[in-house]
Amino acid sequence: MWREHTRKFSPEWFLAVHATIPFVAMTRQGIGMPKTVIFLTIGSAILGQALGARLERQRLLSAKHNEQLRQQQQAMLEEARQTAESRRRRVSLNCS
Repeated sequence: MWREHTRKFSPEWFLAVHATIPFVAMTRQGIGMPKTVIFLTIGSAILGQALGARLERQRLLSAKHNEQLRQQQQAMLEEARQTAESRRRRVSLNCS
């Protein structure tokens, strides 16, 4: 998720993308992983990054949309409250 919030090709982005590579490479070599499996895991990692970035963007858009809906609901409630208050005042003036 951190990578999604960095500017593309900035130093932070490069760190987020490449920080785990030495650890993963040493682990793969240490357990004697076949090259075909290494390529499969690299492809899976790239796919996971792309999918994670897309899901994070959708989550952020959904949160923004939910906030806009909440603000609209609050505005409608305030308008209804003001309308009810105005009606109460008119009724009380007519009864007096």
